[in-house]
Amino acid sequence: MAEPAPAPTSHFRLFTPTAVPAGPWAGVPWTGVSVLVAEAAAGPLAGELARELALAGARVQALDVVELTGRRTDGTAPVPRQARSLTEATGPRWLVWVSARGGTGQAPLSSADGARTLAELACLRALVKELAEGWERHGPGGLLLVTAAGGRSGGSRARLDPAGAALAGFARALGDEYPSVATLLVDVGRVPHRSAARRIALMGRPSGGQHTLGLSAGGCWTTRLTALLLTDRDQGPSTPGLLDALREPGAAILVSGGTTGIVGDALGAAAERLSGPLPGKLMLLERAPHVPERRRHRPSRPPAARSALNRLRGTGVTVDHEVIDVCDVRAMRALGERLGLLGLTARTVLHGTGSGHPFKLTEKPAEAWEDTAAARIAGFHNLLDAAGDGLRLAVVHGSGSASAGLPGRTDSAAGDEYLATAVSRLRAERRDVTAQCVAWPVRDHTGTDELPCTQRLESTGPWHLDPDTGARWATAITAQARTLPAHVVLLSVPLTDQAAVDCAPVEGGAP
Repeated sequence: MAEPAPAPTSHFRLFTPTAVPAGPWAGVPWTGVSVLVAEAAAGPLAGELARELALAGARVQALDVVELTGRRTDGTAPVPRQARSLTEATGPRWLVWVSARGGTGQAPLSSADGARTLAELACLRALVKELAEGWERHGPGGLLLVTAAGGRSGGSRARLDPAGAALAGFARALGDEYPSVATLLVDVGRVPHRSAARRIALMGRPSGGQHTLGLSAGGCWTTRLTALLLTDRDQGPSTPGLLDALREPGAAILVSGGTTGIVGDALGAAAERLSGPLPGKLMLLERAPHVPERRRHRPSRPPAARSALNRLRGTGVTVDHEVIDVCDVRAMRALGERLGLLGLTARTVLHGTGSGHPFKLTEKPAEAWEDTAAARIAGFHNLLDAAGDGLRLAVVHGSGSASAGLPGRTDSAAGDEYLATAVSRLRAERRDVTAQCVAWPVRDHTGTDELPCTQRLESTGPWHLDPDTGARWATAITAQARTLPAHVVLLSVPLTDQAAVDCAPVEGGAP
């Protein structure tokens, strides 16, 4: 096999996703189209949509997602007969997934939001796997995800719905896997259910290849990346540094996601910049490798953890390493209680999520898919719960590859979009907490990832971020977290064709 061409020299630039107005989708009549309407949340919207689509000429089947709940011994969600019809030649090629929980965006962000979202994503994955197999065998169709999040038209960030964001990330990544089908998120906001259903039906069936376009009470929208400037490299006086809590007696910093990648680079660089007494404690919470049947003995400490521990301790940091499942509610609750007994207050949480394994939805086992999403969503909430009211800084490190037009990332993209919106909610609800969600490009780890998807990524352009540059970016972004948007994305410039950018070309490299 020929060697890939050398990647061109590139700089990196910081962006934030923004909603911009867009025209309505190009509708095609629903006449004769077979549609499965699945109700993921109790309410009248699914019934209204089924009725309006039938009036518009579609052949409609209805499915209550309660039938998809529960677990089997192999860890997969049961799929009823209606869902299996999606793989048949005469079955539906279209799925309309209705997730419209009234008022959920008004309640404070909690781990209950994460649990509900994970349950819904598990059901959605099971259904869409059947749907995608039907696309592969018998031709394309589409997926319409209908929410009532109100996030694009409602104003306050405190009302943003992370569950709706997870659906948007899923739809976008699925569109990358199946570019010839239509994958859309429709946010009906606070529009009455009958009006919303009629409007969707009258707009017609989206044509193939339409993605990431949404409909809200305020009209249609799409998402673009807007360039940001880091105007000052010095830390703002009101923004805590990444490891500043170590200077405080009785303070703890919780770090999840292992010690490799951007998280490890940023920790090491930040520790080397500290000086003076460091009475606080840093705790590295590393998750055991995910396997179908976990071994009962304690996993050995991986080499990456040993290297990071030596580096951090060499700078004078008191650091402990613990293998713990951040998705385990009981284990994380016990960790929080143990911190209290030791007289420690968690001031900082750093949640590194990685990128997951890039396999298509039809190829990735259900357990592995759901585990990737859970590490992001449940792990985030469990860390916040363990930290409690003493939290002052929360930084989530996500994967830029999940939003960069690569196939095989439906689980990563759904989890990362959930996190981005949850961080915005956290920032709005807790004014005393600096909260930031950063999506990173691939870190330059020679020989650590030989997956075909990563090889394709490397051949398309300058995606790698070397450790020193990544550490400098992490320091600069955290230093200005209070003045930056809650969700930022670091990407190479010029961007690939998959990313639409609402800015002029820029010059300049890392901070």
